[in-house]
Amino acid sequence: MNKKNLISTFLVRFVLAINTFGVFILSTRYLGAEGRGTISLFVANVTIVQLFSEIIFGSGYIYFIHQYNKKNIITYGFILSTLSGLIVPVILFLTHLHPENLVVDLIINSILFAWVNWIGLHLRAHKQFNFYNIFYLFYSVFQIVLIWLMMNNQASVENYIMGLQIHLAISFIIGLGFLFALKKEPVESSNAAIHWLALIKKSIVSQYSNWLFFLNTRVSFYLIYTLLKDNEQLGIYSAASVLTEAIWIIPLALATPLYPAITAETDKTKIIHMTNEYAYSSFWLSLIAIIILLATPEFVLEFIIGKDFKGLHTFILLLSTGTLILSYAKIYWNYFQGMGLFSINAKATLISFILPLIAFIPFITTLGVYGVALMSCASYIVYSTLLMYYYKKETNSSWKVLLLPAFRLFPRL
Repeated sequence: MNKKNLISTFLVRFVLAINTFGVFILSTRYLGAEGRGTISLFVANVTIVQLFSEIIFGSGYIYFIHQYNKKNIITYGFILSTLSGLIVPVILFLTHLHPENLVVDLIINSILFAWVNWIGLHLRAHKQFNFYNIFYLFYSVFQIVLIWLMMNNQASVENYIMGLQIHLAISFIIGLGFLFALKKEPVESSNAAIHWLALIKKSIVSQYSNWLFFLNTRVSFYLIYTLLKDNEQLGIYSAASVLTEAIWIIPLALATPLYPAITAETDKTKIIHMTNEYAYSSFWLSLIAIIILLATPEFVLEFIIGKDFKGLHTFILLLSTGTLILSYAKIYWNYFQGMGLFSINAKATLISFILPLIAFIPFITTLGVYGVALMSCASYIVYSTLLMYYYKKETNSSWKVLLLPAFRLFPRL
């Protein structure tokens, strides 16, 4: 890992964030709050399917691809992602969590998304950051251009989703080209073979924390959809979530080179130093970003995304504190993941999901969407606190080091 790789990765992630925001604006401007509500539910359900695919094609892939036979890992990953894409959407429909007319679309999008995600994981696992950055730069620009063309031709939820499908299919084909361009390595590695059931048992511990983290961030959508039954409010709330969570592109960009570096490093002192430095940068960059967002007047946000989104700034304010703290703690999550300490991440996510849910559910019908926002913020704070507590315990760090992050806009490596 070097400064050039980190800067280029961060710049590409920044472009991805701008792209995500641009695609988000297209959905709000062309489809309005109600259409945005449908799209947010669809994307959340794609993520649910992805969480099952990621038992193999997830963050644990970077760790396991170097521990076991590559051919085993890749084959099992494609089988599981395809089965997940076929089965989970049907379950979501039968449990009334997904519209009937979009089930087939969910199947197609979910499978394609898992395969595209594998491309990025494989490039990261082999530290091919140049290829990784070029691939996602193409992915980003192509997505926003295609969605704009589709919406400009005919603005509808169905057309928006079709644009996503075309984008994923072409990106996967291009991504395969990137993989073939890598230095040829034998698929049959010298690492030991592993049975698919054994792999799932090992991987599921890693993925368990991701399932719970998803629930922490998206259970709010389902509460609004099922308890409050207000698709328009879901659209407004999801818009606020997208805007505040955009700062998470910062820890995600920082973790892109950090995570594989942790898995490859044997000196624990050096790992702790790297983790702290990246965490400090994540905190201060995220703080700057959240201040800019909070300082932006609501009428400016409404002008950008549409006048259907009244009250957007209130939700951003309610979510901002928890979102900022979690942006800092996300780096420590990568430490545990890279060290193979998956159970710690799982424990933190389980506690931070259950406690706020129990505390706030009785008040949701009274407080409405504001209660949902407060619940999410509380969940983020509990989760972050637990990650820092376990990191302190695991590394013998002081609370001063964690609670008073040194000023960094770039990690000192």
